[in-house]
Order: sequence, then structure tokens, then C-alpha cells
Amino acid sequence: MSPIFKNILVVILAIAAGMIAMMAGHQISNVILPPPEGMDVSNMESFVANAHKLTTGHWILALLSHAFGPLVSGFIVAKYSAAHHRQLLWIVAGAWIIAGVLNLMAIHHLLWFKIADILMYVPMTFIGAKLSGWKYSI
Repeated sequence: MSPIFKNILVVILAIAAGMIAMMAGHQISNVILPPPEGMDVSNMESFVANAHKLTTGHWILALLSHAFGPLVSGFIVAKYSAAHHRQLLWIVAGAWIIAGVLNLMAIHHLLWFKIADILMYVPMTFIGAKLSGWKYSI
């Protein structure tokens, strides 16, 4: 397999795996701390209408779930890409930032959550890479 094709495939699969990991984190969060009364987390309209009922605990668990996605993506890219690890990690982190901004624009979030959410995508991507045994220093 050509290195370019392998890198493209790894980036796509890493982002997909990260999204799955993030959604699993949200599902686990809903078991740890159930959503407020009247909120159906599978229905966007219900979620938006009841977002004001979320507690700080809900927001922290959501932030941890959002951190888990780039962590998994960074791990996969650093472990399985053919070359250009650093550039690919920046591409993945950028994709997570774009997705995060779109999420923040679509759903009401608290200001501290917005700041923390956007600021953690790059570090979590590179921490995931370090957990894979990647030796490059930023």
C-alpha cells in the first residue's frame, strides 16, 4: 500500500474511531449522571430546549467525552501512519477543532465549557500520540 494512501486512510479511520470513542463517552456519562428530567439526549430539539437544566457535573462529563475523541485519534495516527506523523496529527487536531466549533455554534454551551472545549483538542491529540509511544517532541 502506498504511504500516501495509508496516511489518508489512517487519518479518516482515526477521526471515525475518535468520534465513536467520544459518543461512547457520552453514553457512559448518561449512565453515571442521567440527563435532567424531560431531556431526551437522542433528540436534538429536546436537548437544546432542556440544556439550561444541565448541572456542572453534566458539563464536566461532556468535556471529558470530548477530550476522549482526539486522544483516541492522536493515538491511532501516531501508531499507524506511514510517515509525517506531526503533520497528520495537526490535521486531525484541526478536524476536531472544526467539529468542536460547529457543535458549539449548534448547541448552547456555557462560556467556560466553550473555552475549555476548544483549547483541549490540540493537547489531547498530541497526548494520544505520546501514549502510542511516539517519540517526537513538539
